[in-house]
Amino acid sequence: MIDTPKSKDMRVTKIETHDSIFQDGLRFARKVSDIAGYAKQLEAVKREFGHEPYTERCKVMETITVTSEEFADLLDDFFKDRDYLKGKGGWINDGRAPHTSTRKVIEVTNGAVSIFVDPQGSDCARYVAKAPAKEAKKVTSIFFS
Repeated sequence: MIDTPKSKDMRVTKIETHDSIFQDGLRFARKVSDIAGYAKQLEAVKREFGHEPYTERCKVMETITVTSEEFADLLDDFFKDRDYLKGKGGWINDGRAPHTSTRKVIEVTNGAVSIFVDPQGSDCARYVAKAPAKEAKKVTSIFFS
C-alpha cells in the first residue's frame, strides 16, 4: 500500500506501508551519531566479545523514500530530528521471549541504498542497521499480519 507523505516535507518522495514484510539479519547500533559511528560500534562489539553483534528479526513497517540529499544528511547526522520518523518503531509484543522479540523498523532509502531505523518513538535515528548482505532477504510472512 502506498501512502502520500503526511507532511509537506519535500525531502520525502514516497511512504509505503507494509502489513507483513519481515527482515532478518539486521545488526543494530545504538545511539551513534552517524554511519561512521555505526561501523565503529559494531567493530567494538566484535573486539570486546569475539563475535559479530547479534542479528535481530524485524518487521518493516514502512519504506520511506527520500531524496539523495536527505539520505546523505541522515547518514551524516542520526541525531537530527526528522518528522518522518516521529512516533515510530518499538517492539511487537508477539509472545516470544524478550531477547527474541520482533523489532518494528522503518526502511529509509534513496531508491538505491537502504538503512533500517528504529526511532523508539522519537524523531531521530536512535537504533540503526545497514541493509544486510545480499543473502539475507525480505520475506513476506503468511503467519503474521
